[in-house]
Amino acid sequence: MNLAQVLLGVCVVAVVSFAALAGEGARVQPLAPPDAATLWLDLARNDADRWVVVGGNAERQPGALFTSDDAGAHWTRRDHPALHRLYGVTFATPERAIAVGLGGTILLGAEGGAKWRCVHQRDGCWLAGVAFATAERGFAVGHQGDAAAVLLQSEDGGETWRDHASLPTSARTATLRAISFRDAEHGAIAGTGGTLLSTPDGGRTWSVGATLGDDYLRAIAWRGDELFVVGGAGVVARSRDGGATVERVAFAAGDKLNAIDFLDAEHGLIATMGGVLWSTADGGATWQRAATDAEGAHLTAITVAEDPGKAYVVGDGRFWRVVSRDP
Repeated sequence: MNLAQVLLGVCVVAVVSFAALAGEGARVQPLAPPDAATLWLDLARNDADRWVVVGGNAERQPGALFTSDDAGAHWTRRDHPALHRLYGVTFATPERAIAVGLGGTILLGAEGGAKWRCVHQRDGCWLAGVAFATAERGFAVGHQGDAAAVLLQSEDGGETWRDHASLPTSARTATLRAISFRDAEHGAIAGTGGTLLSTPDGGRTWSVGATLGDDYLRAIAWRGDELFVVGGAGVVARSRDGGATVERVAFAAGDKLNAIDFLDAEHGLIATMGGVLWSTADGGATWQRAATDAEGAHLTAITVAEDPGKAYVVGDGRFWRVVSRDP
């Protein structure tokens, strides 16, 4: 089953206080969504605190794309040429954003995501994630048809894209779902069949490290030099060597895990398909269920906010703000 088959709904965004999730008492505030009838699948923030959120409803309908300059209090719909749902978004520089989605769509956003144009399309291709190692070198991951992995590379800030030449043989039939870079040299890719790839040279070469059985790995996060990956039915694993070896982390839930991110060396957050948030206050060694009233909503992505101790979570159903205590 692919992401398009399981992520059905409308919209939820939460601003989550990590201090609150550690047990100091969270308060949930509903916020007006940019579009309450849209399934949001990813969001990104630049250094100027410009936010971009992407998604869509039916796969073959035009994608949705909004920006905010005030931490989600107000949103602006942006015109774009995407004909299908958008699944991933990132910033290569504070001024240049890149969004990817169905139909092999890659959009390039100028002026911090205010103006968008299409720079890549490919029939039968689903691009699920995008990340940049440097301002110029970026990668998009996904799959072609039913059984062909896709790894695209750009060397000019997202203007042009080509297939990467050194995708490992054992990963060529996987659906590549997530990609993330720790720095300009070290990155990782996760996908179906427990696929975990790593690079020590900025994505010039990729190698297969440890595998996690047949699990569908959906998200990656870095905690300093440590790599965390989540997915499957309650699969949480970490690697201390960039993905060459992994160890499973005890996790109480069997729900599908969609997203993970870390605020700092100790505090992190996991979001699930069933709308449950899990937090850690010990660097990912243990995870506790957080009460946020979001249960039942599919949560799809997490991005750490500029405000200390907070993160944004997107998915379906509603908008949320979760703060540590009443003012």
